Amino acid sequence: MVAGSLDAPFTEGIHITMFGNRETEGIILGTFNDVSNKVVAVTGNLWMYGNVPEITTTRLLAPAYPNDNTITITGGQLSGWNIGDEIVIGPSERNASHSEVF
Repeated sequence: MVAGSLDAPFTEGIHITMFGNRETEGIILGTFNDVSNKVVAVTGNLWMYGNVPEITTTRLLAPAYPNDNTITITGGQLSGWNIGDEIVIGPSERNASHSEVF
């Protein structure tokens, strides 16, 4: 899979749509035995060129609650983010379905 290039990175985002029922049995990839049925499994090459913000991962300094308009993070303000970019707050446990997208 290729999205963009070094000379022409994608700038509008990319959407990958996964089909199927969430309840379908998971799959086994190599030594992993707890992979769900909604994965992007790269068994060859995945080349994605886009505009990457300076900071892509940080931690919350205070809890984030539903309907909050702001979050407090380590490192202060993030640069390189644009209006409309999505922020994903991941769970502090293994269950990825507990993440939130803002």
